Amino acid sequence: MNCRGLGLGATGLARAPGTPGPTTLKPPRGDSYALRAMVDSSPVFIARSSEIGLLDAAFVRASAGQPSLVVVGGEAGIGKTRLLEELEARLRDRALILVGHCVPAHGDHAPYAPFAELFRDLGDQLDPDRLATVLGPARRELANVVPELGPAPGRIGRDESAETRMASRARLFELFLGIATRLQAVRPVVAAIEDLQLADEASLSLLSYLVREVREGRLLLVVTVRADELADDDRALAVLGDLERTRRVERIDLGRFSRADLLALIEAITGAPPAVELVDRVLERSDGNPLFAEELLAAERRGGPAAVSPVLGDLLRARLGTVSQATRNVLRVASLVGSEIDDELVATVAGVPAGDVVAALREATERGLLVRSARAPVRYAFRHRLLQEATEAELLPGERRRLHAACAEALERTGRAAIVSGEIARHWLTAERPDRALPAAVVAGLEAERRYAFADARHGFELAFEISETVPVPSWPPGLDRVELLQRAADAAVLAGDPIAAVDLARRALRELGQAADTRRQATIHERLRWYLWESGDHEGAEAALE
Repeated sequence: MNCRGLGLGATGLARAPGTPGPTTLKPPRGDSYALRAMVDSSPVFIARSSEIGLLDAAFVRASAGQPSLVVVGGEAGIGKTRLLEELEARLRDRALILVGHCVPAHGDHAPYAPFAELFRDLGDQLDPDRLATVLGPARRELANVVPELGPAPGRIGRDESAETRMASRARLFELFLGIATRLQAVRPVVAAIEDLQLADEASLSLLSYLVREVREGRLLLVVTVRADELADDDRALAVLGDLERTRRVERIDLGRFSRADLLALIEAITGAPPAVELVDRVLERSDGNPLFAEELLAAERRGGPAAVSPVLGDLLRARLGTVSQATRNVLRVASLVGSEIDDELVATVAGVPAGDVVAALREATERGLLVRSARAPVRYAFRHRLLQEATEAELLPGERRRLHAACAEALERTGRAAIVSGEIARHWLTAERPDRALPAAVVAGLEAERRYAFADARHGFELAFEISETVPVPSWPPGLDRVELLQRAADAAVLAGDPIAAVDLARRALRELGQAADTRRQATIHERLRWYLWESGDHEGAEAALE
């Protein structure tokens, strides 16, 4: 819970003798706060203007006596907690703000955990007389849930009847309702419950009760949830569905940051406009997830462009740990096959029956690790590029080489080998077989050239040139040499709209050719260089090349 700066007094909770002492105030909260606190977070609130506007409007309605419930959904790290922090900053002087967290259900975990947290530190905000008024007759019985309130009256014995147990729970719910009602008389209340996907059954039941029964009053209830982590049969999903059918409930789904949002985020953290390459790199690896972007930026500033911070690595491994071992094994193979997951290819490479692969992909999709591919709905893709990287990182070096080679061979046996030759080259390279990667890279360049995909063609030819440095001449495709690869890459570059790169590639081709080479071939390259220089705006250089 967090109730800072509310101006309601801070004399401490009057505790009965023998009860625990004051609770140490916790840092702000949520699904990602502990992670964000360890990185260079943005000092300013980025994007989300429409979302914070919806919360502001809900608070205005609540302040006028119309209780409201807002459900904020989104994946881990998307900014749910940051949104709540911004709301708290805006309302700090106008509302009593209480926050409770749902926690993973373990054997030693107490029920009603978020509600216990909501009320635990009220004494730090209310003077003793006002606290006594708010708690009223509920204080002693609620000590079963919040021990700081005083000695508990004792729990129901195992021999109590089911009717007695139900009546006792109903009374407990009514006591919570009474406190909520009396709190609103002090000032408007904003109560937030974070990570509903982790909520215990008792907390879910109490939440449903309060939403149904609080029909008037100055209460705004905000619930955050990672809906992508809820299975179809999850109790929290059913409760959310029931809540969202009421007229007083609004839903906010936080999407990923755009490139412009990420640029603003990086500039806010670094204090200077970032390089285009940095923004592109962070966007590609984070997929627009702001927490991932902050972690990647922090890791890159310490360890280079490919670095991943330990905190982010732990988060990714925790996500992977939500599926069975059989599914995790299939995902390791799936992480190799490319940006889109072909279940038949995965089954072939993994040596697993197709039905088992489909079942594994379905489980991973239900747990939010995979999504349906936007380009090919019959295929899957990892929800985040970083999840794919983390999954592949679990493979041992020899296992990774063997599986990449198996992927390349499986793709070569298909009728689409020419179309996917770029992927084949990548697999052979990772398998440390440059002799097999070279012809695939050449085919990738030629195929892209034939389809007028000039940027892809340039990439294929440049890749082939780089590979050629380690491949013996007898392994080369017929009719091609290193100079020809550079010439074709230069043509592709200028046709893709990058004449400056084309100039550089042509000059590299001249150096590769050497001074004692065929003058006719030299003249041909100079003539092409004339074209590239002219397109780049260097007309004098173009005339010199023509001479």
